[in-house]
Amino acid sequence: MIASVVNEHRLLHMATIGVVVAESWFGVEGPLTRPAATRM
Repeated sequence: MIASVVNEHRLLHMATIGVVVAESWFGVEGPLTRPAATRM
């Protein structure tokens, strides 16, 4: 049970990083990269 929760959290974390990398790589301003761009 706990292992499955940790695994899901890891997959969610990897998915979030993947979206941020994809948006920054393709130059797309998404909901995750826009706040970072405006903050810099």
